[in-house]
Amino acid sequence: PPPPPPPALSFQLRQPEASVFKNYVPVYLDFDSWPSPRVQPSSYRLRGDALAPPQARDVAAPSPPPKAEECTRRLAYGPDTGFSGGVPLLSPFVSAAAGVQIKSYRRAINSSSAALFVAPPQAAPLRVCGIPNATFHASSSMDRFQLAARVFSMAPNGELELLSFGARDVWHRGPDPPYLRPDDVRDNWDVPAGGAGEVVVRMAALCTDVPAGNAVALGLSLHDPTRAAANSDVALRVDVGCCGASALWLPVVGASGGAAL
Repeated sequence: PPPPPPPALSFQLRQPEASVFKNYVPVYLDFDSWPSPRVQPSSYRLRGDALAPPQARDVAAPSPPPKAEECTRRLAYGPDTGFSGGVPLLSPFVSAAAGVQIKSYRRAINSSSAALFVAPPQAAPLRVCGIPNATFHASSSMDRFQLAARVFSMAPNGELELLSFGARDVWHRGPDPPYLRPDDVRDNWDVPAGGAGEVVVRMAALCTDVPAGNAVALGLSLHDPTRAAANSDVALRVDVGCCGASALWLPVVGASGGAAL
């Protein structure tokens, strides 16, 4: 019989103990098609300082505008990210070379320049493969700003392990120029001065397991150390809606609505 067709896409499963100095066999996850029916986009919506766990059949739909009396989280620009160790610039390289994760801690977060939203602990392991995205309903005191998002696996003791990160720069207000193609990077924000609207942050692809007992956490700040900030004015303030209009979207494998494996 003819050999089976090759998979449409393979992800290497992240193994924290793997190292360039050790002999180990990489583990791959194969998908016959992409997007795959085995991967369910699952939303964790911001509710105060928490991430509400996904609900069954919670599909990507336009977020309802938040009510004025509902909560917002204000971030102030600072010279650092607001997070301690485990910065995106170093973690992937040190992790790959030494097989040791750089950790940060919830207690060390600077709450004026960074925010952490935490889901309930996982009752069972959660496998995530694909590209995570975060959608924030935001308003800014200035035309230019940057939102930097990080996905963590948080241990019961508050230890944070970086899983993925990304940033979105807003350089201009107003509609996108007509020559922009659908896949081009956008730096415009079609929101009038003083208004609020959605900002989508696309993060790096990942394929990893969140262990049982750990929690999915979303970190947010106005500064990503891997790129120049769109605005480094210390007077910059950005308000993010944390009433369900903002959400983290994770590509969960083998689940419906975000259920664990």
